[in-house]
Amino acid sequence: MTYDVTLTELASTGTCHQRVHTTAAGIASAVGRGLQDLYDFAARAAVTPAGPPQLSFPDPAPGRELDLDLCLPISGRPEKSGDIDVVVLPEGPVAQTFHHGR
Repeated sequence: MTYDVTLTELASTGTCHQRVHTTAAGIASAVGRGLQDLYDFAARAAVTPAGPPQLSFPDPAPGRELDLDLCLPISGRPEKSGDIDVVVLPEGPVAQTFHHGR
């Protein structure tokens, strides 16, 4: 699969956030579970998702363990719950790509 990567500027964004620990082989299931957790959190907190979910990981070396930062932009500022916190991502430059489908 080929991805188009663009450089862009993002505005600061309020998000619910979860860091998940996994291996390169476990990324797909870790992301699936983590995003479900974020959407469930947003529903319980009665806040509306305000954009597509975001994923970042600093060192995606195959065969190694890694941490993934999963963020879901939201419309409000609910309280932290369990391992999901609420953070504001700062504005600034990013490299961005979109994944569609499986």
